Amino acid sequence: MTGTPTSRGKRGALILAGVAALAVVGVLIGVGVVGSLRTQTEPRAADPSPAAPDAELRPAATPEQAYALSLPVLGDWLENDFDNAWVVTAATLEAAAATLDHAAVDDVDYAESVATFEGVVAVADAVAKGDQDAALTAFRPLLAADPGPYLDVVPDRALSRTPYQDAEERLAELDAAIAADDRAAARRASGHTAEALAEVVLAAQLDLESDAGRVLIELVPAFQAVDDVHDAVLDGGAGDAAEAAAQLRSSFDAFQEWYQAETG
Repeated sequence: MTGTPTSRGKRGALILAGVAALAVVGVLIGVGVVGSLRTQTEPRAADPSPAAPDAELRPAATPEQAYALSLPVLGDWLENDFDNAWVVTAATLEAAAATLDHAAVDDVDYAESVATFEGVVAVADAVAKGDQDAALTAFRPLLAADPGPYLDVVPDRALSRTPYQDAEERLAELDAAIAADDRAAARRASGHTAEALAEVVLAAQLDLESDAGRVLIELVPAFQAVDDVHDAVLDGGAGDAAEAAAQLRSSFDAFQEWYQAETG
């Protein structure tokens, strides 16, 4: 997955470029202009300091809009820079996870959101395994379901300052919902947990620039366990998610051990 060794500086630039790409995609309406997005966001040493930005007048994107806006960017990287597609995969995971919160109380909406999130996890799994054909196969139905037009809105791409703590708190929230046998709370908590894990991916990629591509590999099992939690609370009660939640905790703990070993 990590391929040819890449310099620490280039890794960091790629990660920041990916986050920047998703932050500005609301300005770039339609799939046709996204192909040049990567080169526009790569930092150049000769660039002058940017002028102060104008006041932002565009409305904030809903989670559903942010997810749809992320798809052309993800698709472009899957097609044209697959070796580095992990850069933007986590942002699409985060946006897909955020849609689950809005859908938690409605069975039909929740089922659709769960299916979408599972599709994004399938893309992430293929990216982690370095299988471009599988990634594109998993991605195409997602794009077909949200083909645009892409509204001129502003996705929130702010990153948490405490992503690892947030993930622990979300896991505790999920455990509490399951213990209380509160199905609606478990649905919301599973969405919160998925979103927090996506932020952990982004943060860990920045912490581990020399081997950032491996972060997704290490956390995909946790996302797959989240899928199982979603399925359990979609078709049954909160208590039915206990086994999947335990696997989720185990997978996240395994990631934490790996991360600690890597960061010393």
